[in-house]
Amino acid sequence: MRIAWKSIGWGLIIVLLLIFLAGGLAARHYWVQLLQQNGIETLSWKGIALSTDGLALEDLEVRQSGPSGDLVVTGKKLEASWLWPEEGWQPQWHHLKARQLRVDWYPEKKSQKPVSQSGQQISSPTLPSWLPAEIEIRQFNATAPCGADRCTLSGSLSMNSTPSTQAQPEMTRRLLVQARVSKPWPVPGIGQVKGDLEAELLVEQGHWHPQRLQTDLELSQPGKWVQSLPEPWRPELLSLAIRSAETMPPPASGSPLSEGSGSPDLLPLQLSLHSSGGAEVNADSHLAITTSAPWVIRLGETRLDASYPELTAAGWVLIQPRVRAVVTGWLSTTTASLVFDQSTKLKVARLSPVTGRATGTNNKLQVDSLGIQMAGTRLHARYQQVPPAFEKLALSGPVVVKAGQIQHPQLQPLAWVFNGNIDSNFHKTRVKGLLRAGSGTTANLDVDFPYQGPVHLNGKMRVSGEDEAEALSRVLADWPPLLDVSGGTVSADINLHQSLQRAQPRNLNLSAGLTFVEWSGLYDRTAWEGVNGSINIQLQDSELSIDTQELTIEQVNPGLPLGPIQLAGNYQAPLAELSRGTLTFEKAFSEALGGEIHVQPGSWDLAQAPVTIPVELQQLSLTRLLQLYPAEGLAGTGILSGTVPVLFDPLTGIEIDRGRIDALKPGGRLQLTADRLKALASQNETMKVVTRALEDFHYSVLDSGIDYDGDGTLVLTLHLKGRNPEVGDGRPVVLNINLEENIPALLKSLQLSGNVSERVKDRVRNLLERRQQNSDDS
Repeated sequence: MRIAWKSIGWGLIIVLLLIFLAGGLAARHYWVQLLQQNGIETLSWKGIALSTDGLALEDLEVRQSGPSGDLVVTGKKLEASWLWPEEGWQPQWHHLKARQLRVDWYPEKKSQKPVSQSGQQISSPTLPSWLPAEIEIRQFNATAPCGADRCTLSGSLSMNSTPSTQAQPEMTRRLLVQARVSKPWPVPGIGQVKGDLEAELLVEQGHWHPQRLQTDLELSQPGKWVQSLPEPWRPELLSLAIRSAETMPPPASGSPLSEGSGSPDLLPLQLSLHSSGGAEVNADSHLAITTSAPWVIRLGETRLDASYPELTAAGWVLIQPRVRAVVTGWLSTTTASLVFDQSTKLKVARLSPVTGRATGTNNKLQVDSLGIQMAGTRLHARYQQVPPAFEKLALSGPVVVKAGQIQHPQLQPLAWVFNGNIDSNFHKTRVKGLLRAGSGTTANLDVDFPYQGPVHLNGKMRVSGEDEAEALSRVLADWPPLLDVSGGTVSADINLHQSLQRAQPRNLNLSAGLTFVEWSGLYDRTAWEGVNGSINIQLQDSELSIDTQELTIEQVNPGLPLGPIQLAGNYQAPLAELSRGTLTFEKAFSEALGGEIHVQPGSWDLAQAPVTIPVELQQLSLTRLLQLYPAEGLAGTGILSGTVPVLFDPLTGIEIDRGRIDALKPGGRLQLTADRLKALASQNETMKVVTRALEDFHYSVLDSGIDYDGDGTLVLTLHLKGRNPEVGDGRPVVLNINLEENIPALLKSLQLSGNVSERVKDRVRNLLERRQQNSDDS
């Protein structure tokens, strides 16, 4: 049988043509569908060389459209290879190599918006799954809108991928990027960035892990994140340089890096940051960053230097503030913990209140050369990223504050040092420690400063002896110049509550306790010894109260020794009119001249001044009184008692009106042998009898009236009944004598001749000399 091979041959050819035609149509359909799925509108090339393993192109142009706009990719000298799978028929890209590659992005006009400056968190970009496993681009350029212009990013790129496995279904890709931005490039949420970047990144299961990083970048026109910073610290330009660094030692316990079953991989870096436009800030840090989430930055030795010409904060003006800090610690995406090194210092050339500067007054507080050290102080923070805000901010640890000089109307200009601890958070600041003045005076301070309530201050001070009192005198501007302390101790415990929102005297709440132990000294020409007891001072709602339950003074000597003295009582007065208060004595007692002086318990309203305070004299020794009185040849015996109504006015002083002092029965003796009286007696017979009688006068009655006026003149009216056994056969004699004495002059005389300290005598002599000079000049 004869077979028609010619017919069969043509049939096979037709079938093969049909198969090729169908395959071509199917391939074309698949190719068009692939382009449409990827939004590719234009695909053109030149100089193609195609094989089953890949292709090579001299030139390539691809235009892709998407929701965000058009993307145009052009390349030169491209080589691509693919691998055929063991199952299926679709090849997988394996390698892409390009001498040059350019990417141009043209946003959709109707959706084009200004570069976002919001503080929204930026998510990590996702690499397309169709990318080849290996990419090598020797030179790339990318352009994007940049205001009215376009910005260019240039550099090189390489990527190697590890094939996926059953345990790791996604490829692990390693990217090496070298890029340069010659003109500021807008980065959403960050700002305008330009400079050089070299990075090696590991992309694993959609997460980006930095492996190496080196940058020299500048950031301008910062995004809204800068609004979270205080206005003076908001930069206009940031310069950032990052280099590889040595591996850091293992982290300390307590940080997120030491938690968990294993230590995360860390990328050690050396960072340098410079900020300008607001405050001048320079930072250098040896740090390490985790190469995968959760992101944590570990700070090695980090140095921060920041300065500003003038800063206004919390009602204060800071001239030339400068911060030099050395810190270590860590930061995560939500928390931070920093420790300040001993080199950490805050310096301010001058500190003063805003109110004093605005009014131009010179009587406000001013601090010169202020310095704060925080060696070992810790800062803890908790915050959120969207929107940027602090949830917790706490500072605690030791603090040293030094002031070259503090100027205030109540203080002498001196240096001050505070050494203590600080505990500060969003709600309040508490400072506790020791305050020392340049004169040597010290005080323990405990200041509780809530931001929404009154400030509470507790101060404790102890002054012992002459040296410490002299040191305190060089602190207070209003220290009485004639006050000298020679011994004993005074302890002060002061508590102050003050509202800063209404910083007026009427809102001041102050309590102070003064405790005296064997306190001795001298004020003007009056010496005192052995003060013991306590005084409580309260200032509340513009009312001043001074109270003592028991205050004892061993002796007060203004020329006439008095004591021991016992006092108990209080004084209350409005702060605006301190001299118009209420004086209350529960006890006022003193021993004097062998007897006692009493003030009966009672209250006196000084707003109705002058007020009369009855002073009772009981059993005073006339012998001791005449021993002190500087009259030659005068002596006597007897016991005196009486009542002296003291008229007291805070503005004019003390007066006495119709006081009475009488001798107690059976009387006593008076002896006067003054030569002056004998001279008077030689010219008058009556005076002869009086003079002879007073040479040894035995009196049975001694009555006296006392008046004392505001200029210091004491008028004493004496009524005597008695006799001299040697005169007139002892007949009774009645004498009425008027004496006038200037008490201030008398006290000066007593102070010069009596048993007082040499310092008192020196002050009296100096006073008399000055008065004599003034008299001669006039």
